[in-house]
Amino acid sequence: HERWPQAFGYPLQMAALSTIVAIAVAHVIVRLIPGIVGWVFDLIVWAGFFKYAFEVLRWSANGRSEAPEISFTVGDELGRYAVLLLLLVEVALVLIAMWWGVLAALIVGIVLMAAMPAMVTILALEEGMARALNPLIWLMIASRVGGHYFVLVGFFCAALIAQSVFAATIAAQIPWPVGPLLVWLIVDYLMIVNVHLIGSVIHEHREELGYAGHLELQDEVP
Repeated sequence: HERWPQAFGYPLQMAALSTIVAIAVAHVIVRLIPGIVGWVFDLIVWAGFFKYAFEVLRWSANGRSEAPEISFTVGDELGRYAVLLLLLVEVALVLIAMWWGVLAALIVGIVLMAAMPAMVTILALEEGMARALNPLIWLMIASRVGGHYFVLVGFFCAALIAQSVFAATIAAQIPWPVGPLLVWLIVDYLMIVNVHLIGSVIHEHREELGYAGHLELQDEVP
């Protein structure tokens, strides 16, 4: 895939980079708010970032190489769906660990990580929460995309490991607020790379996936 080598440079475009920096700073600030209020504000920041990330995915799925400045095809509810999905996954893993043990939770966690590109694809393109949780749809998308799907899964897992190791080692040695800010910059940067790659794969396999594109973006597709 010709766009993959350039994927790491995609978030460095001014439109994407400014969003990454703004979201990272917002995360650091809201973490200063104590209690459940701070937690709620942090979820709001996540929702805003997911909204932009899904816009990136749509632009990439429609063949655009430039990053969007704002989210104009993605509604606020989609960001809330993504946050809800994240919370459901976390709660499910905690409950499974409590009822069936850590090993069971680890197995389910691995399955969910493998399904994450499919979940993100469904949410971004169809805005369907129920379909995003349907394992049959995950398998259908993986089968239609083929080997590229497993590359997406591999990158998602590698990014998760990289940002976790960075947070636990290097960033932990750097004083506040620089340490936490660097962590959020890395997290947000890798997320944008991730969704851009997913969008690029969708664009390449649009016929197999039956994706005709979003009307708002079709006029300027290269």
